[in-house]
Amino acid sequence: VDLSMLNKAFSQNGGLDGSVDLDTAIVQLTSAEDSLLQRFVESLGRGERPKVEDGELLAASQAMTNQRIGFGANQSRVERARQQAEDVAVSVQTSLSTEVDTDYANSSMEVQKAKALLEAAQTITATIGSMNLFQKLG
Repeated sequence: VDLSMLNKAFSQNGGLDGSVDLDTAIVQLTSAEDSLLQRFVESLGRGERPKVEDGELLAASQAMTNQRIGFGANQSRVERARQQAEDVAVSVQTSLSTEVDTDYANSSMEVQKAKALLEAAQTITATIGSMNLFQKLG
C-alpha cells in the first residue's frame, strides 16, 4: 500500500515511477479532480456528507504514517552514516597530524645530530690545523 491510494487514477497511469516530478505528483495525489482528498473537500463545500469508501481516508492516513516512519528511519540511517564519516575524517586528520608531528620531531633530531657532528669535525680540523709539525708527529 502506498500513497497512490489517494488518487487511484494516478496509480493506474504509472504512479510515482520517476517520470513525474515531486510537485506534480503531490498535486495529482491531493488536488486532482479524481483525488480522494479533492472529492472529500468538494463534498464538504457542497454541504454534503462526504462519502468515503471502505475506510479509504483511514488507510491513506496509515499509509502516510508508514511512509513518514520509513522516511524517518532512512533519514536516521543517513545521519548516522554522515556522523560516522565525520568521525573517520577526524580520526584520519588526528593520525595524520600525529604522523606529521612525529616526522618533524625526528627530522629536527637528525638535524641536531648532524649539526653536532659538523661542529665536532670543525673543532677537530681546527685543532689539527693549529698544531705544529712536532705536535702532529708527536
